[in-house]
Amino acid sequence: MKRIVLISFTAIILIVTFFSGIFIPKRAFVVSVNFAKQYLRTDFYQENVLLKLQNENLKAQLQRVQDVPDGGVIFDEHRSDRIAANVFSTYPFNMKDTISVDRGSSDGVANAMVATVADSILLGQVTGVREHSSVVRTIFDSHWQLPVRIGPDNINGLFEGGNDPKVVLVEKQIKVGDGVFSAAKEFPMGIKIGEIKEIKEEAGGIFKEATIRTPYSIGEVRAIFLEQ
Repeated sequence: MKRIVLISFTAIILIVTFFSGIFIPKRAFVVSVNFAKQYLRTDFYQENVLLKLQNENLKAQLQRVQDVPDGGVIFDEHRSDRIAANVFSTYPFNMKDTISVDRGSSDGVANAMVATVADSILLGQVTGVREHSSVVRTIFDSHWQLPVRIGPDNINGLFEGGNDPKVVLVEKQIKVGDGVFSAAKEFPMGIKIGEIKEIKEEAGGIFKEATIRTPYSIGEVRAIFLEQ
């Protein structure tokens, strides 16, 4: 909607200028055009990011339904007690281990709440709460560890956070593209973390480890959900 209004406004200015002979300094005109181009480019970029997250969310839901064992209970992304929160910018610093959001105790946020991206993708956990803001520790914290299950065979592994998250202590065969889901008691069972990106043998050859591709870039996340 904002893009349509901006395009219409720019078109009106150009038409009026052409037919009425209104003088517009060249520098001012160039600045206006450049601003419009930058605005549209940013708007398109954010729409693409949102569309990507929506697609990844649908993919996570489908994988979760396919991979859950018979009789198992899976994470419900439609719970009514979720709190939507906007992420504060840390630009130009590239902070990945924690983020701050604009919801706090006055909005019902409490410590240990689960933070998700696009409904059903794990981002982290609330570790600090103020009246109107909160701090979320993300899975990119290098000290983060939690048990996970991998792929349609629900193979056990241990997730380790950091700039390049990975799973270790994997005893059985896994493959690139397998979904990685939380199996920790602190989080809803079956919430997706990411997918297997690259596999390698650990020292000794008994276990395997693999890097994980998360379905988002932390710098692109503008809004998240918080829930118990």
